[in-house]
Amino acid sequence: MKPCFAAAASKAIGPYSHAIRSGNVFFCSGQTPLEPSGMRIDSFDIEAQTLSAIQNPESIFASVELNLSDAVKSNL
Repeated sequence: MKPCFAAAASKAIGPYSHAIRSGNVFFCSGQTPLEPSGMRIDSFDIEAQTLSAIQNPESIFASVELNLSDAVKSNL
């Protein structure tokens, strides 16, 4: 197993990695609407927070040359 970290995503809060890759399987952790550079929520608008919460996992997937269309399952 190999932990994955993406510089373009908000940092993990605590001793966590953004994702774990085990062979051909990639497990990505849950994401929050924190913006990466300041680690804060920039907007209290639900649409902006939703977009941010989607862009963070997109960055994590991109760090291992995957994209969201490669996802098999997502829990909300």
